Amino acid sequence: MAERTRNFDWSRSSLGPMEEWPESLLITVNTLLESPHPMFLWWGKNLVQFYNDAYRPSLGDDKHPVALGQNGRECWPEIWPVIGPQIEQVMTTGLPTASEDQLIPIYRDGKLEDVYWTYAYSPVRDSTGKICGTLVTALRRPNVRLRNRLCGKN
Repeated sequence: MAERTRNFDWSRSSLGPMEEWPESLLITVNTLLESPHPMFLWWGKNLVQFYNDAYRPSLGDDKHPVALGQNGRECWPEIWPVIGPQIEQVMTTGLPTASEDQLIPIYRDGKLEDVYWTYAYSPVRDSTGKICGTLVTALRRPNVRLRNRLCGKN
């Protein structure tokens, strides 16, 4: 994803060329790309998207690689009623959100799939304290409900 991010034509996005990005965006994207944990970022008023290699499998073939640089609302129409208010809260109030084992079905690999997510949304601020983005940190763990169902526990 680091190579894809470097080679993406950002001049065609609302962010403009990478050379003109604010330092806070560069630092956050570099941190995200180097993390071994699944991470995702929505940046700016258009919620331009970035994600790392660890997050990539969560997207499936339907959303990767087109999700990079895409507007969040365009990428996630099937779950926007759930995640949109959470992102809005982070972007307007700075209050983080967290969910554990949250059912959020997404279109992935050609079908709507029940996916249980454990994640947190946190504000990303620039040097003046202004909120410019929402950083997603996710846990990669087996689907507890599916495992319990297969083991006869539910």
